[in-house]
Amino acid sequence: MRYPASFMDGQTARRHAAYLSFASKLLIIEDHQGEVLATWPSADIVPTDKVQPGQTIILSCQKKGMARLHVDADETKVWLNNIIPGLAKRTIYKKENRLAWTLSLGTVLCTVALYFLLPFAMQAGVHLVPISWERDMFKGAGLQLAHQLGAKKVCDYDKSSQILKEVTARLIGTNKAKEVQVYVVDHKMVNAFATPGQEVVLMRGLIDKAQSAEEVIGVLAHELGHVDHRHPMQAALRGASLTFLMTALSGGNVIDLAALMAETSYSRDHEREADLYALNALKREGISTKGLADFFEKLDEQNHALESVLQLVSTHPMSAERAEMISAQKGGGPALSEEDWLMLKNICSHQREI
Repeated sequence: MRYPASFMDGQTARRHAAYLSFASKLLIIEDHQGEVLATWPSADIVPTDKVQPGQTIILSCQKKGMARLHVDADETKVWLNNIIPGLAKRTIYKKENRLAWTLSLGTVLCTVALYFLLPFAMQAGVHLVPISWERDMFKGAGLQLAHQLGAKKVCDYDKSSQILKEVTARLIGTNKAKEVQVYVVDHKMVNAFATPGQEVVLMRGLIDKAQSAEEVIGVLAHELGHVDHRHPMQAALRGASLTFLMTALSGGNVIDLAALMAETSYSRDHEREADLYALNALKREGISTKGLADFFEKLDEQNHALESVLQLVSTHPMSAERAEMISAQKGGGPALSEEDWLMLKNICSHQREI
């Protein structure tokens, strides 16, 4: 006995009237004249979607490409379920699910590998990038980021800017200071940061809230430590590598979690390197480290509750930990004369648009 169905060969959109029979574990598909259109191994037959009562069952054969069998007749459905037990519970997505899980596992393993290996690769690779190329490629990156944070103007009072240049030369050396650009931007945030391109940005809020010149100069020394170790450029290389790799792995969707993992894996070390650089520079120039310690103590007071929760996952050493380490360093004097400190605090009296 043959059972009615409709058959599409996957080559055209035409639907053929078909009749089904079963022999030797093969589903035989014939036309009305008895010509065999296809034979499907019963083990490879699966519904293309969840089987619903009263609805057409669409079957495919995993080894026969895009060919499809449409079953509308109830008698054919009953017969198929008898000759292929559990047919309704099969799914075309098993193979795809295995592939998806395999790709997901591969992504996780690559991410873990990046977590451990990428910092070392970037640390070695950054020295292959000429500083001149970095400066040209990332020119203005500091002001661009400041603008994104809400700053609209750069502070550029000439006498104050000259004091800042002289201090920078003391901290990083005259020759290196020629390659570094330090900006002050008009923003109330108490913050400072370094960017690729050998640029450092101090926020006006940092200067306004500082109790001494040593606080500001200490933070500047810390950021210059990042520049000297080329941490921002390492971060840029890491970000570019992660973007390329994770976009490829995810089919176009950058996975931010991987980027955060790579950041966390070594940014604590970067912060400690910058702290050590600042301590050495300040001690060499006879500048008290108390200001930098005071700055971190203020951060600890402001962020104590958050930091106590995030200590294990934070990408930076805890402020209290850093303040304690820096406070242990004794000696040194003022970073600036009282007159120069007042002049530096007045740097935002003249401004220009970013």
